[in-house]
Amino acid sequence: MLKLNADQSMPAAMDELAALSGRSAFALRFDSDYLEFAQVNRGQKVTVDAKPLKDIANLPTDTAGFYSFGGGSDAVKQMWPILKKLAAGSGANVDAELKQVEQQTGLVLPADLQTLLGQQFDVVVAKQDFAELAGMPKVGVRMWTDTVKAQSILDKLVTLATQAGGGSGPGFKLATKATNGHLDVALDDSYRSTLATAGNLSSTAGFATVLPQLQTSVQAMYVNLDAIESQYLDQVPADYRELVKALQSVGMTSQPAKDGEQHSVLRLSVN
Repeated sequence: MLKLNADQSMPAAMDELAALSGRSAFALRFDSDYLEFAQVNRGQKVTVDAKPLKDIANLPTDTAGFYSFGGGSDAVKQMWPILKKLAAGSGANVDAELKQVEQQTGLVLPADLQTLLGQQFDVVVAKQDFAELAGMPKVGVRMWTDTVKAQSILDKLVTLATQAGGGSGPGFKLATKATNGHLDVALDDSYRSTLATAGNLSSTAGFATVLPQLQTSVQAMYVNLDAIESQYLDQVPADYRELVKALQSVGMTSQPAKDGEQHSVLRLSVN
């Protein structure tokens, strides 16, 4: 168990972490078919090496939501020294504990985390009725990275999960396969195959509205509210249901940082 030591570097590390984000300004704007919340960060100390997101517009057409970000590997590389300071400020012998993790699990940090996050990391959720699932949830991940190394790391994680469950029965499983430069991962092979097949998500009503400048974005989030509305509408008070039904989708895009300045936009569209 970690012991808190007030004489260590925790306060300094916290100050250093807080100073990385710089300062922010916000604006709220209205249009005929969307509400927009814009943000600009200035004076950022960390500038992640991230390329524009790839193949987001052609995610599976039945996608209900996704979150994608680029430059995860570089972000870990830049943040790791500060995270180690935070841990050391709590009295931890960070290097010794990381070595122990490697000996016990075979996982090497931060290198393995950098491999998994890679150049781009996509989390994708399909339209489905979570209250009446007939099989595994249709949730998947696409890792744009060294797929061979990522597969090896996932194999270790699956083994650890199976051992944690007592090692009896079929154990924990993942469906994985490298496709077109990314490793597709899902809870069953059917949805893994769907992830590997180009769709036409960008044709969904409201997609382009809530994801402006997607082609240059290094981070994006999207939820098709119409696709999941039936699962929560009956929980909404009757007086507000028509308002909720009018909501179409929500999306967020972030642009690359330039000269210490970074712009983000969150939009909510209506039918």
